[in-house]
Amino acid sequence: MVRKRLTYANVAMTIALVFAMSGGAYAARHYLITSTKQISPKVLKSLKGAQGKAGLPGPAGPAGPAGPAGPAGTAGGQGPKGDPGVKGEKGEQGEAGAPGSPWTAGGTLPSKQTETGTWVISANKENNPTTSISFTIPLAAELDASHVHYVAREGDGTTCLGSAEAPTAPPGNLCVYQTEVEGVQVDKPSGLALAGIISPAAEVQGTFGAATSGAVLALLREEEESPFGDGTWAVTAP
Repeated sequence: MVRKRLTYANVAMTIALVFAMSGGAYAARHYLITSTKQISPKVLKSLKGAQGKAGLPGPAGPAGPAGPAGPAGTAGGQGPKGDPGVKGEKGEQGEAGAPGSPWTAGGTLPSKQTETGTWVISANKENNPTTSISFTIPLAAELDASHVHYVAREGDGTTCLGSAEAPTAPPGNLCVYQTEVEGVQVDKPSGLALAGIISPAAEVQGTFGAATSGAVLALLREEEESPFGDGTWAVTAP
């Protein structure tokens, strides 16, 4: 039978044995930590230190690409009315221009200048036909009988050298060109109206020539015929 007896040596040996066994177990539990996942979150939280002071700002990075254009803004309201500007100074009067053309109202046909026109004549069977030749620009003086001419379609070959299609007249003359006539007395070989009377006014009987504003042309009708005629004219100032 073993006697139960506690001595100092026994107690000391027992403590030493327990310490040796616990130390081996503790040593056996040590291992290498390679990830924070191996540490308890509570432990990590307790290990986190206080935030340090902000460091100095780093250098500016490169500019980024431009962003897309934004939508157009709404139109602004009308601004206040501005003050009236200062009245400008009156400019200097320009030099007088050259004299105006006499080919205006109140003027007369300049020397050696020509104006042209057309004429048409008709009447009934009882009257001799008459028509007016009006100058758009009046002459400075009247023309006498020797300076008015009733000629054929192709001209007379002496004074009036134009034609009914292109009427002309020498200076100081009126040339009346006949295109065609019907129902009037004519020179049979030439077909020219025999009574191509050019006078300054219809009421002046036996007067031949042209007034400053024009003339009257009269033809002699055939019996029982309705007369008709037409043509052109040209007058040139002396």
